[in-house]
Amino acid sequence: MKTVLPFLISFLMQLVALKYFNRHSMCMDSVKTFKPQRIHSVPTPRAGGLGIFAGSLIILALGHPEGVLFVLSALPAFLIGFAEDLSSSVNPIPRLLIIAGGAGFGTAFMDAIITDIGLFTLPLAIAIPFTVFAVTGISNAINIVDGINGLASGVSIITFFFIALTSYVFGDTLIFGISLALMAATAGFFVMNFPKGRIFLGDGGAYFIGFAIAELSVMLVNRNPDISPWFPLALMAYPVTEVAFTIFRRKYKKGCSAFMPDRTHLHSLIYKRVTKSNYRTSYVFWLMVILFDSVAFSFLKSSVAMIAVLVAFVLLYLSLYARLVRFKSFGVLRPLVSLVRHETGSPISRTIP
Repeated sequence: MKTVLPFLISFLMQLVALKYFNRHSMCMDSVKTFKPQRIHSVPTPRAGGLGIFAGSLIILALGHPEGVLFVLSALPAFLIGFAEDLSSSVNPIPRLLIIAGGAGFGTAFMDAIITDIGLFTLPLAIAIPFTVFAVTGISNAINIVDGINGLASGVSIITFFFIALTSYVFGDTLIFGISLALMAATAGFFVMNFPKGRIFLGDGGAYFIGFAIAELSVMLVNRNPDISPWFPLALMAYPVTEVAFTIFRRKYKKGCSAFMPDRTHLHSLIYKRVTKSNYRTSYVFWLMVILFDSVAFSFLKSSVAMIAVLVAFVLLYLSLYARLVRFKSFGVLRPLVSLVRHETGSPISRTIP
Protein backbone atom coordinates (compact mmCIF):
# COMPACT_ATOMS: atom_id res chain seq x y z
CA MET A 1 0.00 0.00 0.00
CA LYS A 2 2.85 2.41 0.79
CA THR A 3 3.98 2.32 -2.84
CA VAL A 4 1.19 0.94 -5.06
CA LEU A 5 -1.65 3.19 -3.86
CA PRO A 6 0.21 6.54 -3.99
CA PHE A 7 1.58 5.60 -7.42
CA LEU A 8 -1.88 4.77 -8.77
CA ILE A 9 -3.51 7.87 -7.27
CA SER A 10 -0.79 10.10 -8.68
CA PHE A 11 -0.84 8.42 -12.10
CA LEU A 12 -4.64 8.62 -12.42
CA MET A 13 -4.61 12.26 -11.32
CA GLN A 14 -2.03 13.00 -14.03
CA LEU A 15 -4.41 11.56 -16.62
CA VAL A 16 -7.34 13.61 -15.28
CA ALA A 17 -5.27 16.80 -15.09
CA LEU A 18 -3.86 16.24 -18.57
CA LYS A 19 -7.34 15.90 -20.09
CA TYR A 20 -8.97 18.68 -18.06
CA PHE A 21 -6.32 21.38 -18.42
CA ASN A 22 -5.73 20.65 -22.10
CA ARG A 23 -9.46 20.91 -22.78
CA HIS A 24 -9.88 24.18 -20.86
CA SER A 25 -6.46 25.66 -21.79
CA MET A 26 -5.68 26.26 -18.12
CA CYS A 27 -2.44 25.91 -16.19
CA MET A 28 -0.56 25.70 -19.50
CA ASP A 29 3.10 26.24 -20.23
CA SER A 30 2.52 28.05 -23.49
CA VAL A 31 5.20 28.83 -26.05
CA LYS A 32 3.79 32.39 -26.15
CA THR A 33 4.93 33.22 -22.61
CA PHE A 34 8.44 34.52 -21.91
CA LYS A 35 10.59 31.64 -20.75
CA PRO A 36 14.10 31.67 -22.20
CA GLN A 37 14.82 28.28 -20.60
CA ARG A 38 11.98 26.59 -22.51
CA ILE A 39 12.97 23.84 -24.95
CA HIS A 40 9.57 22.35 -25.77
CA SER A 41 7.41 23.44 -28.70
CA VAL A 42 3.92 22.28 -27.64
CA PRO A 43 1.69 23.93 -24.97
CA THR A 44 1.77 21.55 -21.99
CA PRO A 45 -0.10 21.48 -18.65
CA ARG A 46 1.99 22.42 -15.61
CA ALA A 47 -0.26 20.48 -13.25
CA GLY A 48 1.85 17.46 -12.30
CA GLY A 49 2.01 18.62 -8.70
CA LEU A 50 -1.70 17.92 -8.24
CA GLY A 51 -1.25 14.17 -8.69
CA ILE A 52 1.91 14.04 -6.60
CA PHE A 53 0.26 15.86 -3.71
CA ALA A 54 -2.89 13.71 -3.97
CA GLY A 55 -0.83 10.52 -4.00
CA SER A 56 1.21 11.73 -1.05
CA LEU A 57 -1.89 12.07 1.11
CA ILE A 58 -1.53 8.33 1.79
CA ILE A 59 0.96 9.56 4.43
CA LEU A 60 -2.09 10.45 6.52
CA ALA A 61 -2.99 6.75 6.64
CA LEU A 62 0.29 5.85 8.34
CA GLY A 63 -1.41 6.53 11.66
CA HIS A 64 1.37 8.71 13.05
CA PRO A 65 0.63 12.29 14.24
CA GLU A 66 3.88 13.51 12.67
CA GLY A 67 2.63 12.28 9.31
CA VAL A 68 -0.32 14.67 9.57
CA LEU A 69 1.94 17.53 10.65
CA PHE A 70 4.31 16.73 7.79
CA VAL A 71 1.51 17.10 5.21
CA LEU A 72 0.28 20.33 6.85
CA SER A 73 3.78 21.84 6.82
CA ALA A 74 4.23 21.00 3.11
CA LEU A 75 0.76 22.24 2.11
CA PRO A 76 1.72 25.96 1.77
CA ALA A 77 4.58 25.08 -0.60
CA PHE A 78 2.22 23.12 -2.84
CA LEU A 79 -0.58 25.70 -2.75
CA ILE A 80 1.55 28.76 -3.55
CA GLY A 81 3.35 26.85 -6.28
CA PHE A 82 0.10 25.67 -7.83
CA ALA A 83 -1.28 29.21 -7.63
CA GLU A 84 1.69 30.28 -9.75
CA ASP A 85 1.00 27.43 -12.18
CA LEU A 86 -2.58 28.68 -12.61
CA SER A 87 -1.90 32.40 -12.85
CA SER A 88 1.81 32.85 -13.70
CA SER A 89 1.60 36.09 -11.73
CA VAL A 90 2.73 35.30 -8.18
CA ASN A 91 5.81 37.31 -7.25
CA PRO A 92 8.84 35.16 -6.22
CA ILE A 93 9.24 36.90 -2.85
CA PRO A 94 5.73 36.03 -1.55
CA ARG A 95 6.26 32.48 -2.80
CA LEU A 96 9.44 32.11 -0.76
CA LEU A 97 7.86 33.71 2.31
CA ILE A 98 4.90 31.32 2.24
CA ILE A 99 7.22 28.32 1.85
CA ALA A 100 9.24 29.70 4.77
CA GLY A 101 6.00 29.80 6.77
CA GLY A 102 5.57 26.06 6.19
CA ALA A 103 9.16 25.52 7.31
CA GLY A 104 8.44 27.57 10.43
CA PHE A 105 5.43 25.35 11.13
CA GLY A 106 7.72 22.33 10.93
CA THR A 107 10.19 23.79 13.41
CA ALA A 108 7.40 24.73 15.83
CA PHE A 109 5.28 21.58 15.79
CA MET A 110 7.57 18.78 14.53
CA ASP A 111 10.82 19.72 16.25
CA ALA A 112 12.36 19.74 12.76
CA ILE A 113 15.25 22.04 13.63
CA ILE A 114 18.87 21.89 12.52
CA THR A 115 20.88 22.33 15.73
CA ASP A 116 23.94 20.20 14.97
CA ILE A 117 25.92 20.86 11.79
CA GLY A 118 28.58 18.27 12.52
CA LEU A 119 31.26 20.78 13.44
CA PHE A 120 29.48 22.58 16.27
CA THR A 121 26.03 23.04 17.80
CA LEU A 122 23.87 26.03 16.92
CA PRO A 123 22.05 27.98 19.64
CA LEU A 124 18.26 27.87 19.23
CA ALA A 125 18.07 31.56 18.26
CA ILE A 126 20.25 30.81 15.24
CA ALA A 127 19.08 27.24 14.58
CA ILE A 128 15.44 28.20 13.92
CA PRO A 129 16.03 30.86 11.21
CA PHE A 130 18.85 28.75 9.75
CA THR A 131 16.48 25.77 9.42
CA VAL A 132 13.77 27.89 7.81
CA PHE A 133 16.32 29.32 5.37
CA ALA A 134 17.73 25.87 4.50
CA VAL A 135 14.33 24.24 3.97
CA THR A 136 13.14 27.15 1.82
CA GLY A 137 16.32 27.05 -0.25
CA ILE A 138 16.13 23.33 -0.92
CA SER A 139 12.44 23.69 -1.82
CA ASN A 140 13.50 26.07 -4.58
CA ALA A 141 16.42 23.87 -5.67
CA ILE A 142 14.15 21.24 -7.22
CA ASN A 143 12.35 23.99 -9.14
CA ILE A 144 15.67 25.25 -10.52
CA VAL A 145 16.61 21.87 -12.03
CA ASP A 146 13.12 21.33 -13.47
CA GLY A 147 14.00 22.09 -17.10
CA ILE A 148 14.37 18.73 -18.84
CA ASN A 149 11.90 15.85 -19.10
CA GLY A 150 12.37 13.57 -16.11
CA LEU A 151 15.28 15.50 -14.61
CA ALA A 152 13.75 16.98 -11.44
CA SER A 153 11.42 14.04 -10.80
CA GLY A 154 14.15 11.48 -11.51
CA VAL A 155 16.61 13.18 -9.16
CA SER A 156 13.86 13.39 -6.51
CA ILE A 157 13.00 9.70 -6.84
CA ILE A 158 16.67 8.81 -6.38
CA THR A 159 16.86 11.07 -3.30
CA PHE A 160 13.68 9.61 -1.78
CA PHE A 161 15.07 6.13 -2.40
CA PHE A 162 18.27 6.82 -0.47
CA ILE A 163 16.35 8.48 2.37
CA ALA A 164 14.06 5.43 2.51
CA LEU A 165 17.04 3.06 2.42
CA THR A 166 18.79 4.96 5.21
CA SER A 167 15.68 5.06 7.40
CA TYR A 168 15.19 1.32 6.83
CA VAL A 169 18.75 0.59 7.94
CA PHE A 170 18.23 2.67 11.10
CA GLY A 171 14.78 1.22 11.80
CA ASP A 172 12.94 4.53 11.45
CA THR A 173 9.51 3.37 10.27
CA LEU A 174 7.99 6.86 10.08
CA ILE A 175 10.61 8.29 7.71
CA PHE A 176 10.61 5.02 5.77
CA GLY A 177 6.83 5.16 5.24
CA ILE A 178 6.77 8.84 4.27
CA SER A 179 9.70 8.59 1.86
CA LEU A 180 8.26 5.49 0.17
CA ALA A 181 4.90 7.22 -0.32
CA LEU A 182 6.56 10.31 -1.76
CA MET A 183 8.80 8.25 -4.03
CA ALA A 184 5.81 6.33 -5.39
CA ALA A 185 3.68 9.46 -5.89
CA THR A 186 6.55 11.12 -7.76
CA ALA A 187 6.95 7.99 -9.89
CA GLY A 188 3.26 8.27 -10.84
CA PHE A 189 4.10 11.65 -12.37
CA PHE A 190 7.44 10.50 -13.81
CA VAL A 191 5.91 7.92 -16.16
CA MET A 192 3.74 10.67 -17.67
CA ASN A 193 6.57 13.18 -17.93
CA PHE A 194 9.42 11.01 -19.21
CA PRO A 195 10.39 10.77 -21.98
CA LYS A 196 7.69 12.64 -23.96
CA GLY A 197 6.80 15.41 -21.50
CA ARG A 198 3.01 15.05 -21.71
CA ILE A 199 2.62 16.94 -18.42
CA PHE A 200 5.07 19.10 -16.48
CA LEU A 201 5.86 19.19 -12.77
CA GLY A 202 5.02 22.85 -12.38
CA ASP A 203 5.93 25.05 -9.43
CA GLY A 204 3.39 23.28 -7.23
CA GLY A 205 5.03 19.90 -7.76
CA ALA A 206 8.59 21.21 -7.62
CA TYR A 207 8.11 23.22 -4.43
CA PHE A 208 6.21 20.40 -2.75
CA ILE A 209 8.84 17.78 -3.58
CA GLY A 210 11.71 20.07 -2.60
CA PHE A 211 10.03 20.95 0.69
CA ALA A 212 9.30 17.28 1.42
CA ILE A 213 12.93 16.30 0.81
CA ALA A 214 14.16 19.14 3.03
CA GLU A 215 11.81 18.32 5.92
CA LEU A 216 12.52 14.59 5.68
CA SER A 217 16.24 15.37 5.78
CA VAL A 218 15.94 17.41 8.98
CA MET A 219 13.72 14.79 10.60
CA LEU A 220 16.01 11.92 9.55
CA VAL A 221 19.08 13.48 11.16
CA ASN A 222 17.24 14.62 14.30
CA ARG A 223 15.69 11.20 14.89
CA ASN A 224 18.91 9.30 14.10
CA PRO A 225 21.91 11.14 15.62
CA ASP A 226 24.43 8.64 14.21
CA ILE A 227 23.78 10.02 10.72
CA SER A 228 25.99 12.94 9.76
CA PRO A 229 24.05 16.23 9.44
CA TRP A 230 25.87 16.67 6.13
CA PHE A 231 24.47 13.44 4.69
CA PRO A 232 21.20 14.91 3.32
CA LEU A 233 23.14 17.80 1.82
CA ALA A 234 25.45 15.32 0.10
CA LEU A 235 22.40 13.50 -1.31
CA MET A 236 21.19 16.82 -2.71
CA ALA A 237 24.60 17.94 -3.97
CA TYR A 238 23.40 18.50 -7.54
CA PRO A 239 20.25 20.63 -6.93
CA VAL A 240 21.90 22.59 -4.11
CA THR A 241 24.99 23.34 -6.21
CA GLU A 242 22.79 24.34 -9.15
CA VAL A 243 20.71 26.81 -7.15
CA ALA A 244 23.74 28.31 -5.36
CA PHE A 245 25.69 28.74 -8.61
CA THR A 246 22.62 30.11 -10.40
CA ILE A 247 22.20 32.84 -7.78
CA PHE A 248 25.90 33.68 -7.99
CA ARG A 249 25.89 33.67 -11.79
CA ARG A 250 22.81 35.84 -12.18
CA LYS A 251 23.37 38.32 -9.36
CA TYR A 252 27.14 38.74 -9.29
CA LYS A 253 28.29 37.80 -12.79
CA LYS A 254 25.38 39.16 -14.84
CA GLY A 255 24.25 41.84 -12.39
CA CYS A 256 20.57 40.92 -12.73
CA SER A 257 17.93 39.54 -10.39
CA ALA A 258 18.51 36.08 -8.96
CA PHE A 259 14.94 35.28 -10.06
CA MET A 260 15.50 36.20 -13.72
CA PRO A 261 15.22 33.00 -15.83
CA ASP A 262 17.89 32.14 -18.36
CA ARG A 263 19.16 29.30 -20.57
CA THR A 264 22.54 28.74 -18.99
CA HIS A 265 21.87 26.09 -16.38
CA LEU A 266 24.22 23.12 -16.57
CA HIS A 267 21.43 20.90 -17.90
CA SER A 268 20.68 23.49 -20.60
CA LEU A 269 24.31 23.57 -21.71
CA ILE A 270 24.64 19.78 -21.79
CA TYR A 271 21.41 19.59 -23.81
CA LYS A 272 22.53 22.21 -26.34
CA ARG A 273 26.18 21.26 -26.71
CA VAL A 274 26.52 17.58 -25.83
CA THR A 275 23.49 15.30 -25.96
CA LYS A 276 21.25 17.31 -28.34
CA SER A 277 18.37 15.39 -26.77
CA ASN A 278 15.93 16.39 -24.05
CA TYR A 279 15.40 13.04 -22.38
CA ARG A 280 18.96 11.74 -22.88
CA THR A 281 20.24 14.75 -20.95
CA SER A 282 18.42 13.42 -17.88
CA TYR A 283 20.38 10.15 -18.11
CA VAL A 284 23.64 12.04 -17.62
CA PHE A 285 22.43 13.68 -14.41
CA TRP A 286 20.74 10.55 -13.03
CA LEU A 287 23.99 8.61 -13.39
CA MET A 288 25.99 11.36 -11.67
CA VAL A 289 23.47 11.64 -8.83
CA ILE A 290 23.32 7.86 -8.31
CA LEU A 291 27.12 7.70 -8.20
CA PHE A 292 27.55 10.49 -5.65
CA ASP A 293 24.56 9.42 -3.54
CA SER A 294 25.87 5.86 -3.39
CA VAL A 295 29.22 7.10 -2.11
CA ALA A 296 27.48 9.33 0.43
CA PHE A 297 25.33 6.44 1.65
CA SER A 298 28.44 4.27 2.12
CA PHE A 299 29.97 6.79 4.57
CA LEU A 300 26.82 8.42 5.99
CA LYS A 301 28.12 8.57 9.56
CA SER A 302 31.21 10.61 8.68
CA SER A 303 30.84 14.38 8.31
CA VAL A 304 34.34 14.58 6.85
CA ALA A 305 33.38 12.10 4.13
CA MET A 306 30.14 13.97 3.41
CA ILE A 307 31.98 17.28 3.05
CA ALA A 308 34.44 15.54 0.72
CA VAL A 309 31.54 14.28 -1.43
CA LEU A 310 30.11 17.80 -1.61
CA VAL A 311 33.45 19.35 -2.52
CA ALA A 312 34.06 16.68 -5.17
CA PHE A 313 30.67 17.33 -6.76
CA VAL A 314 31.10 21.12 -6.73
CA LEU A 315 34.50 20.77 -8.42
CA LEU A 316 33.03 18.42 -11.04
CA TYR A 317 30.12 20.81 -11.63
CA LEU A 318 32.37 23.86 -12.04
CA SER A 319 34.77 21.96 -14.29
CA LEU A 320 31.98 20.79 -16.59
CA TYR A 321 30.37 24.22 -16.65
CA ALA A 322 33.63 25.99 -17.51
CA ARG A 323 34.38 23.55 -20.34
CA LEU A 324 30.89 23.82 -21.79
CA VAL A 325 30.73 27.62 -21.82
CA ARG A 326 34.16 27.72 -23.46
CA PHE A 327 33.23 25.02 -25.98
CA LYS A 328 36.04 22.76 -24.80
CA SER A 329 36.05 18.96 -24.83
CA PHE A 330 33.62 17.57 -22.25
CA GLY A 331 36.32 15.22 -20.91
CA VAL A 332 34.91 13.51 -17.84
CA LEU A 333 31.43 13.46 -19.41
CA ARG A 334 32.65 11.36 -22.35
CA PRO A 335 31.79 7.93 -20.84
CA LEU A 336 28.31 9.13 -19.86
CA VAL A 337 27.67 10.73 -23.24
CA SER A 338 28.89 7.64 -25.06
CA LEU A 339 26.47 5.58 -22.99
CA VAL A 340 23.41 7.72 -23.68
CA ARG A 341 24.23 8.20 -27.35
CA HIS A 342 24.09 4.44 -27.86
CA GLU A 343 20.48 4.60 -26.64
CA THR A 344 18.21 3.79 -29.56
CA GLY A 345 14.92 5.48 -30.32
CA SER A 346 13.38 8.27 -32.32
CA PRO A 347 13.53 11.97 -31.38
CA ILE A 348 10.93 13.24 -28.98
CA SER A 349 8.23 15.12 -30.90
CA ARG A 350 7.29 17.44 -28.04
CA THR A 351 10.74 18.95 -27.74
CA ILE A 352 12.93 21.04 -29.98
CA PRO A 353 15.72 18.72 -31.28
